[in-house]
Amino acid sequence: MRVKRTILLVYHTYSTFVEADHQILSKHYDVRHYHFEISKRLLPFLWAFVRQFAYLIWNAARIDIFYCWFSDYHSLFPLLFAKILSKKSVIIVGGYDSVSIPEIEYGIFYRNNARALFALLTYKLADHIVAVDDSLVAGVNTYLNGTPRSVGLTRYVNNVKHKCTTIPTGYDQNKWHMPTNGIKELSVLSVAVVSTVNELRRKGFDFLLTVATLIPEVKFTLVGAQGQAQVYCEKQRPSNVEVLSAVPTDELVNYFARTKVFCQFSLYEGLPNTLCEAMLCECIPVGSGISGIIKGIGDSGFILNNRDVRQAKNLILGALQSDEALGKKARQRIVDNFLTEHRERALLSLLEDELDKDAHD
Repeated sequence: MRVKRTILLVYHTYSTFVEADHQILSKHYDVRHYHFEISKRLLPFLWAFVRQFAYLIWNAARIDIFYCWFSDYHSLFPLLFAKILSKKSVIIVGGYDSVSIPEIEYGIFYRNNARALFALLTYKLADHIVAVDDSLVAGVNTYLNGTPRSVGLTRYVNNVKHKCTTIPTGYDQNKWHMPTNGIKELSVLSVAVVSTVNELRRKGFDFLLTVATLIPEVKFTLVGAQGQAQVYCEKQRPSNVEVLSAVPTDELVNYFARTKVFCQFSLYEGLPNTLCEAMLCECIPVGSGISGIIKGIGDSGFILNNRDVRQAKNLILGALQSDEALGKKARQRIVDNFLTEHRERALLSLLEDELDKDAHD
């Protein structure tokens, strides 16, 4: 029996997509995981680096692959150790770590500071850069303000495109599904965990609140607004909008299952988890005209190419009036293209090819 190779999974937040990769990798490798806690306070922030450095000094030699979710403070030391020890390294790009959007003060490259430098050096050190959508490497966004804007990490980091690969995130069709006897309500749902007004704007909640005022007869539900974002939504919402904070996964499935239309009017995204999960639950998707959302929806929903509230209103009404067969088509698109097993095969192929190269060198 072949001894399992060892992967170190490094992250700063154990989010659903990190957890999904942890489960995938654990089937094939001995996975160790390291949680780097980013703090806004100086001493805890510095201590996080000391702890990570000590961990790597003690453990790095026993690691075969260093695997980091997002390029940020937490990723530089692991990839530096990988380079020094001639071990393989992979960085997963999710969205924030690939862009600068000054209008909402978003993106790791928004400020020319130490954090941006850490990200840049991480990309330079990595053997492989894996993005969840092509646009996170190099793309064009016309949805932000109506004029073409270059986006993607290669706008900020030179000579790395040759080691970039796109592997979309994957989703569990058994977890996210429509009950056999389920009935769709003629309502609209949007889901995003946001706590600041800028995060809310990036996810399009402010835009959707405006659109909702034009369709007072339709119920809208916004899930995930917390803190400042929740205060903003409560102040701005018309009477036909319900605002909820974070909802447990089991309960979120029920929201998706009973809602006919799911909206995602983000200004910038990779491949949005909630969009794909909603589509698996046969929601008809309406989304902004940015690469990851366009790729997710395909021909199974509606795309808003211009950030115009009246156009958005018409698309939402069109989706509400559509036959529910379109919702089934939306589910099938995710099943055909974005399941967990699709990501598993692609990741395993990438990692095994690299380890096999080492074995034959």
